[in-house]
Amino acid sequence: MRIRNGTAQLVVFLLVDQSDDETAETGITTTVQISKNGGAFANVTNAVSEIANGWYKVTLTTTETNTD
Repeated sequence: MRIRNGTAQLVVFLLVDQSDDETAETGITTTVQISKNGGAFANVTNAVSEIANGWYKVTLTTTETNTD
């Protein structure tokens, strides 16, 4: 995935069960963290929401993507 510098970006991801790495996980409460340029990790601003069937989404803000 390519994220353009300083642009809000929708990130979509699949969560699967760790026991088989295949079964989609639904109803999970999760926190997304980012690290810019190898810095300390920090929680993203926007909440993660479930789309369906183990797929989740979060939108990174322009502040979170303003790095090369």
